[in-house]
Amino acid sequence: LPGVTYMTTGFLQAPQVLAWHGDVGAVRVFIDGVEREEITPRTAGITDFALVPLWTLEQVTVEETPAELRVHARTWRVERTTASTRTDVLTGSENLNLFRGFFGKRSSNGMAIQIAAQQASTASVPGMDGDALGAMARLGWANRDWSVDATWIRQGMKRNSGARFPLSAPVLGAFPAFSGSSSLAYVRAAWRNPQADGPWLQVIAASLAAAKTQDTTASRSQYVVSGGLNRAGLRLTGTARMRAMGGKAELAPSAHAEWVARFLSVGATV
Repeated sequence: LPGVTYMTTGFLQAPQVLAWHGDVGAVRVFIDGVEREEITPRTAGITDFALVPLWTLEQVTVEETPAELRVHARTWRVERTTASTRTDVLTGSENLNLFRGFFGKRSSNGMAIQIAAQQASTASVPGMDGDALGAMARLGWANRDWSVDATWIRQGMKRNSGARFPLSAPVLGAFPAFSGSSSLAYVRAAWRNPQADGPWLQVIAASLAAAKTQDTTASRSQYVVSGGLNRAGLRLTGTARMRAMGGKAELAPSAHAEWVARFLSVGATV
């Protein structure tokens, strides 16, 4: 994507950072409408994309503005009453071994259950290799217009220290090891589908948590009320997002308008 710079200190499990026109603090990530925030002091609020559970996602879109890049991710869903199952077993270079499994099923009464997990390990010569274990679970219900679900996503990481090569001579252990996790849990109630034509509305109550062996566990609550209208290429969206942490709360309202045709799109965000 023009304007994005990708930076990493190693290979598969190493920290991964994106910059939008040179600003590493201008990239925001939203998972199912909940903003993923780095709430520990370790990264000073900068997203480590190695901890974003890409394997749980079925769609990723980006929203470009002059000031920031917004990445909107949607997790895997099941829509059929026939059970959906999948198992992946992979191996590759850097001693990569990966095991991943999915199970999802929707009942005829609208109830749905989803379970998934992934374990990946690798060994890399420059370091920053390690082991990552992630899990996802969802329980929900839906009919033609209404839906409610509870979702939990956790991504753990055990990462070895890495070397730096400032003047071709390696400095071993310059990047410290890491052992911790990042998790997101939310309950959502919605009227109609935000991707379908017509009006829609949804309310989300979420909890974000992060843990590191050297730090205390940090958590933050997030409450989102959003609604909009989609009609003939026109998308109107309004969002009120409240964050609560350490006895303090802040409210951030926003609005977005977008019109998309075959060869032209126009958008505005406030």
